[in-house]
Amino acid sequence: AGNRPPMEYLRELAEHYPDVPISMQLLDEDLNTLLKSAHQFANISSSIVIKVPMFKDGRGIIVSSALNKEGIKTNVTGLMNAEQLLMAISTDPAPTYVSLFFNRIKDGGGDPITEIQNSRQLIDVLGSTSKIITGSIRQLPDVREALVTGSDIVTIPPKIFWEMVYHPQTEIFIERSQSDWKKFLDSKN
Repeated sequence: AGNRPPMEYLRELAEHYPDVPISMQLLDEDLNTLLKSAHQFANISSSIVIKVPMFKDGRGIIVSSALNKEGIKTNVTGLMNAEQLLMAISTDPAPTYVSLFFNRIKDGGGDPITEIQNSRQLIDVLGSTSKIITGSIRQLPDVREALVTGSDIVTIPPKIFWEMVYHPQTEIFIERSQSDWKKFLDSKN
């Protein structure tokens, strides 16, 4: 946002990208302030998704549930296991998204693949409409592993994006194709 007020920047993003979900995360505040902040963000545009942390005292579930009932898109975030995800999707209606953190799960001694698989199974068995977002991607294989184990969406940093696009053998193929084509054209002249 630079030096601009964050709300101004958020409005600008929503105007320029009306069909793209734009996330705004709530901070660790009291319940009333969380709800007030969520409504301020949501009033900017219907494309705003309110990221609600899984607070240990249950405030996140309360906020998510209230917003879901109002038709405001939510993402219960900071989830490290399928049990937390189960709590998040148990609201009616369920949140739009639930976010698991691949490498932060590993950092805590957990197995992100198992947690994603268990989360996918819970969503499917319970018939939840929530989509699994997996973040905290640090290596190229993390993307594939997150997707094949049940994530709907994987958020990746630019470094990983460019690693996914590039392969040295592809570059060699392109160079050889160009060279062969040029040789062919030169032979016709």
